Amino acid sequence: MGLPARGMILIGDPVAYKQNPQNVVDGQFSGPFVVANALAYGHFGWDSYGLMQDPVLRALMPRIFPQQDPEVEAHFPQNMAGKLTIRARGGQVFESMVIVPKGEPGNFLTEAELRAKFHGLADAILGETQAAELVDAVLGLDQAADVQALTRLGTPQGGKAALRMAGE
Repeated sequence: MGLPARGMILIGDPVAYKQNPQNVVDGQFSGPFVVANALAYGHFGWDSYGLMQDPVLRALMPRIFPQQDPEVEAHFPQNMAGKLTIRARGGQVFESMVIVPKGEPGNFLTEAELRAKFHGLADAILGETQAAELVDAVLGLDQAADVQALTRLGTPQGGKAALRMAGE
C-alpha cells in the first residue's frame, strides 16, 4: 500500500497499530482496514465498521503493509495519490495506482455514485423511500420554490431511526 508521507501519518503509521483497529475511529484511520474490506467484500462503507472483528478481515490486515512510496509522493500535494501492490502466492504481481482519488474535484462522483453513497449512509436512518425523496429534493434544489420539503424529508421518522442514530 503506497502512500505519500502525509498519508502515512493519517492511515499508515504505526503499521502494527493500523493493522489492528479496535473501534470506529481506529478504522477510519486504518489503511489496512479499508483495503482489507475492499479486497474481501468488494466495497467499503459505513456498515463496514461493524465488521471490525470479522475473521476474514483480521486475517488480511496483518498482510497489508502501508509504506511511503516515492512515485506516489511525487504527486503530493496536488493529489493524494495511492498505490496498491498485490503479490500472489504464485509470484504474480498486480499493481494499481490512482492519482486523483474518487470524490476529489478532479474525479467527482457521478450522480449514480453520489446517490449510492447517500443511500448507504441515509437509508438506515430515513428509510429507503424517504432517503430517495430527499436526494431527489437536494438534486432538484435549484427548481424548488422553498425548502420546507427538504427540511421535512431530512427529519427521521419513528423510534427506530432515533435508536439507530444513538448506536443501538
